[in-house]
Amino acid sequence: MQVHSLEEYGRLSRLQFEAGRSSYLQVLDADRSLFNGKLDFTQTRYDLLTRFVSVYKAMGGGWIDKAGEMK
Repeated sequence: MQVHSLEEYGRLSRLQFEAGRSSYLQVLDADRSLFNGKLDFTQTRYDLLTRFVSVYKAMGGGWIDKAGEMK
């Protein structure tokens, strides 16, 4: 959600710059904010997936494969 909002901020900043209503500094700030937002999103996603793997390992990961071998 935050990344989507920052993309919109970037789009609007470019439109304002092209219309002569703001400086290019605002466009650069929007791009920087979007980059940081994407980094935060990626880090959060990585942390979530890492925790899923930890839970899977804690529950004895691979038990599905072992159940198939018992047949």
